[in-house]
Amino acid sequence: MESLRAGRWDEAMRILQERRDEFHDYYRKVAKAGFATRRVRVVEEPLTPYLQWETC
Repeated sequence: MESLRAGRWDEAMRILQERRDEFHDYYRKVAKAGFATRRVRVVEEPLTPYLQWETC
């Protein structure tokens, strides 16, 4: 997401909120099909703004 990479947090959060139902539906369908989603992050310091945001 361009706004997130550019550090425009308010805009990024607004866009994510607008797409919340879409994401919910997608992950519900994935779970119903028997799949689980996992995320693995390899993190090095200094933390990027994205990783700082993700930990909130």
